[in-house]
Amino acid sequence: LLKEAPVSRPVRRLDEVKAAKRAIVKYGFDEHPDLSGDVGEARQLEAQKGA
Repeated sequence: LLKEAPVSRPVRRLDEVKAAKRAIVKYGFDEHPDLSGDVGEARQLEAQKGA
């Protein structure tokens, strides 16, 4: 049973519609290594016949 609720935590993005319209999407490119040289072997896939 919960004795105390965390009342000091910040509450953000209560409106789910607004959150979906104004999504916060970010990626720290400076924090991650460059993997563009590690592409690997390219291969061609054949489509299924009769699909």
